[in-house]
Amino acid sequence: MQSNDTEIIDLFVSDSIERLEELFGEQNKIVLEILVSRGDYATGIASRELIASIFEYDYISSFSEDRAWAYKNDRTDLLDDRGDVLKSFNYRSFNFSPFIDGVSVVSYDTSTDMTLAFQYLLVNKQGKRIAGPFAGILGKPTEKILCFRKENGISERTDLFVRHDGTVVEGVIPATPFSENRAWIKAQDNSAELILVDEEFNAIARRIGNSATAMSSERSWVNTGGTMYDLVNEKGELVNTLNLAHVTEFKDGYSIISMVSGGIAFVNQAGDIVFGQYLGVAPFSEGLAAIRRPEDGRYIYISSPSGLPRFTNDLQGYNEASSFSEGYAVILENPDDYYFIDHHGDNPFGRHFEFATSFEDGVAKVGIDGKYYWIDHSGQIVFGPVERSEE
Repeated sequence: MQSNDTEIIDLFVSDSIERLEELFGEQNKIVLEILVSRGDYATGIASRELIASIFEYDYISSFSEDRAWAYKNDRTDLLDDRGDVLKSFNYRSFNFSPFIDGVSVVSYDTSTDMTLAFQYLLVNKQGKRIAGPFAGILGKPTEKILCFRKENGISERTDLFVRHDGTVVEGVIPATPFSENRAWIKAQDNSAELILVDEEFNAIARRIGNSATAMSSERSWVNTGGTMYDLVNEKGELVNTLNLAHVTEFKDGYSIISMVSGGIAFVNQAGDIVFGQYLGVAPFSEGLAAIRRPEDGRYIYISSPSGLPRFTNDLQGYNEASSFSEGYAVILENPDDYYFIDHHGDNPFGRHFEFATSFEDGVAKVGIDGKYYWIDHSGQIVFGPVERSEE
């Protein structure tokens, strides 16, 4: 091997997979072994592609806290920073979150021919279960205090807060999961009262209400009865009261609401209805939202804060359109006809797919010739193929 370790590290970290292959060809495993011996595992797409090719994985996640999840057929492996398998999980479908404070939330398919069900576990960095199984998770799996759902019978359920060490927070009834260091809990002595608390369960505010949305963009909706909703800030202070049929959590500063009179619109953080009325919408993300026009049922993208159409080349609209994620949105024009657009409204990859998901963790899953692949932000295949019947 002609190059020194430092050059190898620089190439690996910079995602220069082509240069690595040019230098070492079939000796990629030696490169990986050098990196492992130095403890220099990179987390870029190229490094993940290289690791996946060496160990014959279909997909590998980004590393978080020196751990990564790797997928092959019906097996998912938990890897450490030396590439060693710490634990294998053999389930038909397996999902996972990044490690935060030494824990990850995983879910697996327990469905039978008669029922559809997933189980959720909280696992540590050795893959050992520290809490669960649970029937569901509410909110984001990356919060410091998690909110799980436990089934107690055919029609009974209990929501509970669980800390990262696996302990259940006793004497508290969740009304919402934690978000932005806030959660609503139900008052023990008054079922019509909700209490806004921080992660130490200090009371911040009390409000009369039946239900609430999780805090997002420093705003939360509290349903005070029927179609009446109070919009409150992170201190629990009233911002506005509106008569609405349905509300959602805020995203990128806007909440999607359904009007009592019909139609869908957006509300800003001041509690003002700013854009509407539409037949359907996808939430704002990266300053853009897809809205379904009432005149023809087609989707176009509007910008924040103007609410005006963003792309002059998409005025004819789309059949289906997603929110933007990592710079791209997914368009579905016809069955089995998906493609991506960028912030200019252009198809950056110049091709269509049989299936496509939004970008997450640097990759998007697409369908090509009856198989699944994962592409990166340049449109290049980095993982796969996987038979679509295996998913």
